[in-house]
Amino acid sequence: MTSPPMNMTSPPMNMTSPTMNMTSPAVNMTSPPMNMTSRPMNMTSAVVNMTSPQVNMTTMSTRSPSENATSPLVNGTSPNITTGSLATTTAPPAPDTTIQLRFSLIETFEQQLADTTSQKFKDLANRVTAALDNIYRSRFGRRFLRSLIRAFRQGSVVVDSELIFANATSVPEVSAVQTSLAEAASNSSNFSLPVNVSTIVANVPTPVN
Repeated sequence: MTSPPMNMTSPPMNMTSPTMNMTSPAVNMTSPPMNMTSRPMNMTSAVVNMTSPQVNMTTMSTRSPSENATSPLVNGTSPNITTGSLATTTAPPAPDTTIQLRFSLIETFEQQLADTTSQKFKDLANRVTAALDNIYRSRFGRRFLRSLIRAFRQGSVVVDSELIFANATSVPEVSAVQTSLAEAASNSSNFSLPVNVSTIVANVPTPVN
């Protein structure tokens, strides 16, 4: 009556789930290296030559042949400059444009008239030139320029004067010069010079070689 033994033990079951690789593959999170170095730039500007060329400031000195020549000054040396007014001289008129005129005034000669720097000389010279300029400008117009007083000498008062004309073709005959002064001294009530008409002499100066 005994039933055969039954194996009640269920076969073992493998409950272990297969091993899963839960590790995600390694991701390369490192970004590739970037070359952040900018290209080198040549920031050096071209060298500018600021040096001006040497200027030869040395002035040439003029020397007479008899003087010894000196060595030239070094370039760049400033010349010595002397400031001051230059003496100006009036060039004498050409001989072929003048007429010499001499006459006497009926006045008493004073010694100061022999000195061209004295006030007496200047006052009488102004009187005579004003009278002569009036006569000859009225007679010859623009051909006549002016009169000059060279000297006063004793003999009453002898006047050595000179009449200057524009050019050689403007110079009149000496007879016309003498006559013009004689007529003015004899006939004009406005003529203030006491001229001795018998002493009037005009001539063209002789050129000097």
